[in-house]
Amino acid sequence: TLGADESGYIAGGLDRSKTYYFAVAGFNGDNEFNEIVTTETWSDPYSGAISADMTIGGGSQKEIDINQSIVVTNNATVAIAPGATLYFAPGTGITVESGALIADGTALDPVVLTSANDKAGTTPAPGDWAGVTLGSGDTGSVLRHLFVNYGQGLKLDGSSPVVEAFTALSNSGAGLLLANNASLGTTEALIKYNDTGVRIETGGTLTITGSVIKNNLTNAFSDDSQTMNAADNWWGAMDLAAIEEKVTGSVNVEPFLDFEPVLTPAIATFDRETTVVSQNVSLQPAGRNAEEMQLSEDSSFTGVF
Repeated sequence: TLGADESGYIAGGLDRSKTYYFAVAGFNGDNEFNEIVTTETWSDPYSGAISADMTIGGGSQKEIDINQSIVVTNNATVAIAPGATLYFAPGTGITVESGALIADGTALDPVVLTSANDKAGTTPAPGDWAGVTLGSGDTGSVLRHLFVNYGQGLKLDGSSPVVEAFTALSNSGAGLLLANNASLGTTEALIKYNDTGVRIETGGTLTITGSVIKNNLTNAFSDDSQTMNAADNWWGAMDLAAIEEKVTGSVNVEPFLDFEPVLTPAIATFDRETTVVSQNVSLQPAGRNAEEMQLSEDSSFTGVF
């Protein structure tokens, strides 16, 4: 019961697997009321068919559980805020049927899509969730600095989105799959520990450069409907014979890098301030495949490397 001077109420602890119905009845001083009321419903906003524009995450909302699959329809745009991590329940995923998915992260604030088991106290595994599929009704998805981990990878099914600085780790199937005449040109990808790293089939076309594609059971696969252009990448080996052992079909790997590039290195202060009065500054370095970081207060970096 709300008092006469109260104009709001917070219904907390709702179960996102259920649909709730709310109704309000006003009482007068004689305890009389109108019994004819209209209900309002509440259900999980991050589930089922999404037919209107929506943003997931942002502000203090950094970690979000996804309990049911998301299907983008009706030319809607679903955006995932930079720095957000989405944890997907078993079998769930994101499919764009008609519309766009915007996951426009940064090196310091990537977007991470991973298994619900990828938390302390649980153990994730490849294929825990269904991954991301961009269908032929995609109207212009943009995926930058996006991680897809422990799922079924990213599938472009007849679509041609923007994908840059993409990471796929420990997925069943392919980390990145292009099918049904999908097309993509991308750089600075990190593709590791998947059944197949990158795969094209049924007319899919892929040009991938400046990337790290290694430690997959098969690093690259083509069904020979098209030739994959995969030159200037690091495959985890320095000779052609070793690289080709983990490549199947029409895949052009030459010339190949003989070193592993550090992907998207960056640094900033944690609060993103560049002018401070404190003698102490908290720094946030980033490098998706860097094994260590070296810092220097000397702008010339003398003797650091």
